Amino acid sequence: MHDRLFAYSWFRAPMDNNTLELDVLTRATSAWQTANDVTIDFQLLPVGSTSNDIMGTINAYFSAASPVIDVVCLDIVWPGQLAGHLAPLDTLVTPQAVAQHAPASLEPGVVKGKLLALPAWSDYGLMYYRKDLLARYGFMGPPSTWDEMATILARILPAEQSTTPTLAGFVTQLRSYEGLTCNVMEWLGGAGAGTLLESNATLSSLESSPAYPAVLRIAERTRRWVRDGLIGPTSLTSTETETADAWLAGNAVFLRHWPHIRHATAKANVSWTWDVAPLPSEIKGGAGGAVIGGWAYAVSRYSKQVGVAAKVVEYLAGKDVQKSRILTNNKLPSIPALYDDPEVCAALGMCDTLRRLQLVARPSSPAGANYVYVSEHISTAWASILRGDTTPARALKQMNANMAAVLGIDLLGPPTNVLPGDPIGIAVFALTGVGIAITLGSAVFLTVHRAAKPIRAASVPLLAAALAGMAMCYAWMSLLIGIPTPASCVAQTWLLAFGAALTLATVVVKSYRLYCVACNPYLAKAAPSLRVLGAFVAAFMSVDAILLAIWQGADPLAPTDVKLTSTRYTGCASRDPGFHTAMVAVTGVYHALILALCVWLAVKTRDVGGGYSDSRAVGFAIYNVVLSVVLVLLLVNTVETHRYQVLAQAVGTFSAVTVMQASLVIPKLFEAASSARKGKQRKSEVRDIVVSTVAAPQTFNPGEITTVQHAPKQKQLMRNTSAEAASSSSNLAQQQQQQIGKSGELSYRVGRSAFAVHFAAWQLAKAHLITRRGLLVLEPVDSAPADDPGRVVKLHQVTSAQIQRDTGSGGAARRFSMWTLAASTVGSSRGGSISGSAGGAVNSQSSGGIGGAGTAATFVLHMVSGQTMTFMAPSVAEVAEWFDAINAARVSGKASGQSSAVTVGAT
Repeated sequence: MHDRLFAYSWFRAPMDNNTLELDVLTRATSAWQTANDVTIDFQLLPVGSTSNDIMGTINAYFSAASPVIDVVCLDIVWPGQLAGHLAPLDTLVTPQAVAQHAPASLEPGVVKGKLLALPAWSDYGLMYYRKDLLARYGFMGPPSTWDEMATILARILPAEQSTTPTLAGFVTQLRSYEGLTCNVMEWLGGAGAGTLLESNATLSSLESSPAYPAVLRIAERTRRWVRDGLIGPTSLTSTETETADAWLAGNAVFLRHWPHIRHATAKANVSWTWDVAPLPSEIKGGAGGAVIGGWAYAVSRYSKQVGVAAKVVEYLAGKDVQKSRILTNNKLPSIPALYDDPEVCAALGMCDTLRRLQLVARPSSPAGANYVYVSEHISTAWASILRGDTTPARALKQMNANMAAVLGIDLLGPPTNVLPGDPIGIAVFALTGVGIAITLGSAVFLTVHRAAKPIRAASVPLLAAALAGMAMCYAWMSLLIGIPTPASCVAQTWLLAFGAALTLATVVVKSYRLYCVACNPYLAKAAPSLRVLGAFVAAFMSVDAILLAIWQGADPLAPTDVKLTSTRYTGCASRDPGFHTAMVAVTGVYHALILALCVWLAVKTRDVGGGYSDSRAVGFAIYNVVLSVVLVLLLVNTVETHRYQVLAQAVGTFSAVTVMQASLVIPKLFEAASSARKGKQRKSEVRDIVVSTVAAPQTFNPGEITTVQHAPKQKQLMRNTSAEAASSSSNLAQQQQQQIGKSGELSYRVGRSAFAVHFAAWQLAKAHLITRRGLLVLEPVDSAPADDPGRVVKLHQVTSAQIQRDTGSGGAARRFSMWTLAASTVGSSRGGSISGSAGGAVNSQSSGGIGGAGTAATFVLHMVSGQTMTFMAPSVAEVAEWFDAINAARVSGKASGQSSAVTVGAT
């Protein structure tokens, strides 16, 4: 075999010498090469080359499938990572050549049942200890258990550190790197607790594993030793180099290190006595774990002479070469028989100790090419435990999850979806049935008593829509049970979103109607019609429909495997997690806005009397909805068991929907039932507001909507109005001077435009028309909100006006009388021309055709600023009177020029 390349290096140990290694290989193989007609060319990497350097060199050849290298020397944990580049040796070397090695030393070279490497030499973790300190405090030998070591240190450290504060108890390599992984393997090996990842590729530190209690106990104990100072704090950041320096400086009672430290200590001529022993065990008389280090020989699969290369490996890993290396370079053999060789034991000086070792292999073989990541997860988790960053249980759980993810190990088992026969499934179905039964019962009761005043006042269609939405939410709960299908995933989303939107939209619309008419005593049929209210509900629903259609069209929900920390279940999600999260957020924000609107309207209508305001009920219901959503989100994101997540969602939904039904719907049904029992069947003839003494009685047709009964008190004009109102009405008692043309009560609302005015709330005011100055002063009544300052209207800024009548059919209002100020004269101090269907002033007779008493009518003023004001009076006749009076005052004010002298506070 010619032109062979043998890549080899050692590092970290100061006594390593390439000249010695080359001498060992040359002398040990010279006769064998001649006898077998083989020429071996050895190439060694420079002293000080790191593992990364060596791995990089080897990978460069392997990546190129180069046949130049025939035999390679690898770190004992590399065969798994390089398995795809190595030739199996099972049939290429003799069984005797394999059997002579310690089984634990062979284990790292066996990957997926194939022998890929034979040990060149071994390293083992050992304990070095200060004999002088132990003897000084009455301890005649090293500890045989870890607990004995803790006892010894608890005795020595307090006394010694008073004079030598740098003295540490147990010094070892606890930085987050491979050295910490070696320590962990030794702690667990001495307790028979496995190696975290076993040879059959299973994890042995899962909570369900028999070894878990021992692993957890060791983690907690080691953390306690760090906290109590038995393990020096410097160990948390130390590698082999720093711990060796601490030992050689006399700053450690116990040291865990590799065999070469024995020679380094002897060479240093330290002033204190010391010795070496196996690492402690968990049980007295037991053997402590010693993790296996070292190097191994392997054959490149790209070699052109694989058979010859295998024979070279067999010889290099045999007794002759290993013994020669021991005598020359003090490298420990992997062949147990050599520990009985007197010449070898004389050179090593600790054969008795080495024979008693319980060898522990790192999980490099089952981890294969992923060992680097597995070791990183192990060292990271245990470093966090030792630093106290997290609890041992939590760190172990995360470590196992990370290793499982890297190795593709399924820790979660089959899906744990709640099935119909499961107790939780039965409970969810029961909740669903109860909720739907309550809703159907309410619907039947609503139908039977639909003519009752409380139900008519609340609107039968709105209550029915709310019940339909609640039924959808209840039905959604049943879809949480079982394994979802594509159809059920879609149904889940639409049912919950539509049900929530429909329920909340009816609350918004009902509160909005009350908000619009609460302060208007003259509304009978002028309140928003059911057709308009239905359009509002449809608008809310259409937004949901658009969002869900986008979701369904772009990336629909489909059955998805959802992995929790220790279990899995089949859920519903989009393929793109980012898109799924975005759509959940958008729909969530939309429903949150509807909730906020419910709250705002409830606050706005909280002072409405007469039993019509649901402010408190809405507030209570929304509070419970928000609380339920928050609690469900917290539980779903903290509970790691899907069955309890389902239960939390079902209970939260049932609670929120049932409380909303009990707050907003059921009280109306109870009121209707109570009214029926007492025989108080009436026609619906309650007016919205009982007006003051000047208000004329109104009729009310059955089925029409009423709102608040409310009698404002008479009062003086001077109420927290604007400066304009105060200035204009301070001498109201002297009506002759101010030439008040008309006084009375009006309901009005103001909008920024003719369109916006339809969404404004009505306000009740005592109106005073000051003819001479062309002003309309609107003074708030006693029952008006405290923040209502009143309003003063400069009539010369009115551009047009008209009387409108609601047709009562849900159609557009009919315009009957109108006057318009020519655009060229708007804002001038002189009266402009008047034009319109009435040809000027409109008297009460001319508007009599707009309907008799009880028919809703309004007059509208359009301002030069673009604002629109709508007014309503106690009767249609009075609407016409106000219309004529305002027109006359407007013309009078312009003629006298008085209006320009007034500063308007609010228009």
